[in-house]
Amino acid sequence: MFQNAPAKFFMKHIPSYRSGGDIDLYVSNERFWLARYKFGIYGRKTQVKINSGWKLFVQDNNLKVGDACVFELTRKVGQVSFRVVIFRANHDAIELGR
Repeated sequence: MFQNAPAKFFMKHIPSYRSGGDIDLYVSNERFWLARYKFGIYGRKTQVKINSGWKLFVQDNNLKVGDACVFELTRKVGQVSFRVVIFRANHDAIELGR
């Protein structure tokens, strides 16, 4: 399962990226998951790794190998928040809660 984010994206769009911190992941306005990200060098590449909270997000949304998630940064004051659209391996796009 994917749990790394491009460092360049965070450097450009997240002002406090270097310190790491909390991220809200949501698939509707009603359901969200709190995760944490850490900025660092992994395997010689600068990356942002989403750690605690990701596993619960995967389980709660029944993500399987082959599924894809699209992350859209949303603006909330003082928060890093992403709306997530899930594309199932069978090519159906869903947004839970809609």
